Parts: sequence; C-alpha cells; structure tokens
Amino acid sequence: MIGRAGGLVWWFTASGCVRVLALPTDSGPDDPVPVPESTSPPAEVCVPGETLGYALPSARWGLSALYASRRLDDRPDSALRLAPSFFLATGWELTGFGCATYGAPWVEVAPDDAGCLGLREETVWMELCRLYPLDYACDGYPGAFTGDTPEASALGLAWFALAAHALLGRYELDPDEWYATATDPLAVERLTAAMHYRSPWSGEVTDTIERCGDDVEACLGEDLLTYVSGVADKLEALEGATCHDAPLAPDDVRAFVGGLAVARPGRDWSAAESAALGALTGEGFATEAPAVLDAIDAAVPLTLACPEQELFTWYRLPCP
Repeated sequence: MIGRAGGLVWWFTASGCVRVLALPTDSGPDDPVPVPESTSPPAEVCVPGETLGYALPSARWGLSALYASRRLDDRPDSALRLAPSFFLATGWELTGFGCATYGAPWVEVAPDDAGCLGLREETVWMELCRLYPLDYACDGYPGAFTGDTPEASALGLAWFALAAHALLGRYELDPDEWYATATDPLAVERLTAAMHYRSPWSGEVTDTIERCGDDVEACLGEDLLTYVSGVADKLEALEGATCHDAPLAPDDVRAFVGGLAVARPGRDWSAAESAALGALTGEGFATEAPAVLDAIDAAVPLTLACPEQELFTWYRLPCP
C-alpha cells in the first residue's frame, strides 16, 4: 500500500514503511493556522478500509492508527517502525473491535479495562507509568483504556512499543541493529506483539533473543504463538484491503481531538481542534487525514522520546 504523510511518501507494507522525500502539502485558504504556500500535490495516505472479515470501525480508528504510527517516526534513527496496519491488526486480533458496538463482522466482546488493544496492567501499564510518569500515573489504571478509546489505546501502544524496544537492551544487544539485520520482514511486528501480549520480561521473549534469533515464533508457547501468528496473518490480510477514503466529518475530527485530550489532559487542545477543522476539504480520508494530523501536530507537538532518565533509574539501561 502506498501513502504519504507529514511531507514524506510512505510505502506501507506489513513490515513497516520506506520513506522518500516529498514536497510540503497545500493548505486551504481558510485554514486558521497559516502555512507556506506550495504547488505540490496533496499528500495522501492509505489506511486499510475493508477486506474479508474486516472493516475500519470508524474514522477515529483510522486517525488514531495513523497518528500513533507517526509518533514512531519521531526517532528517525530507530529501526522500530509500526505502520497503521499494526494497530488495526492488534485490535482485530485481540477483540475484533468488540469493545465497541460496531456489529458485524465482529462479535460482541465485553469491554474491559484494557480496551480494544489489550493494554493490560500487568503487561503494559507498569512500564508506561514507570518510564513515562508525566503521562501515565501508576494510580490511573483501571480506566485509561476502557472500552472504545482508540486515541488513548493507539497512543499507549506506541509509547509501550518504544519502552519494550529500549528494554531489549538488557540482552546486551543493540535492538536497532538486531532488527535491521533480521531476516524475517515481520520481526519488529512479531516481537512487539509478543512483548505486548506477554510483557517484555517474558521467558519466551528471552528465549527468542538468546536461542531463536529473529525466528520469533519458534520460541513461543502455544497461546502466545496463536496470538503473534494471528497478528501477522491479519497484517497480511490488511495488505489487500481497500484504502479508506470517505470524507472526514467535522464530528469525526472533534471526537478524535477530544480523545487525544483525554489521553493527554495536560495539553491545551482547543487550538488543535480549530486547526484540524480548518484542514478539512471534503476530498476524502486519504488526503484529509494527513492534513488534519499535520495541523494537530503543529498546534500540539507530541513527540515520542526514549525515557533516558527513567530507564536508567528503574533498570540501569541506556536508551538505544
């Protein structure tokens, strides 16, 4: 799948994306946030819309998956890359998006504290609150991800992925080099999924690193193998999905920015909402979503960074 976002062309595959330079995106004349004029074509992005057994639950989910994927681009030297498809495949595999009332093709799953992306206290939350204490209070669980909270859930999974990536340093290896030299094109996705489902401290993760190399699934027990292979299978299925391109409604954007405000209440999101609404053109998600996220990022920069001090304080590890 091919897409563009943030001035970069993205060639989406199940294993991530490759970037090539593109010119800045045009903005409409009525945008509340002035941007330099450009004669370049509008940026576009492909977020999976529909394929057999799957349909994008909502525009909020599409925006959330794209927003979370972008956060990992904040560290350009890192090999940790997760395309929007990863966040959608995770929700599809774990709960079938049954934490909301989307109906067919999903079955109803009772909402729980971990939300659609299964961000559980014992496997995810403790690392988030230890390593990002300004964003995740340790007494804030349960409730942070309960039910249909795509913004908080996708953002939380992106932050956790970076934490888990940094914790691979305890094996005295460079995780970026390990991923860069892996022969499995889905090594990043498989190992991230395993750490998310079982925690970075799992013995199965240790076995993978110490005995199985980048053949992640060779060292997994039955239930973890079922989950990790399920995510990989769904990533493959999403490769054949049509691109979601319905126009964004103002209410979609308001709900999305509202979800970000709940996830990061310490920021002032009023300017972001105004800028995002000003970026709407009615052209469709593929063009509008990058423009909306560009406007939000300009108004409220939210940069993913490795927690150097906390990582050393808790685990005596440096950031990769």
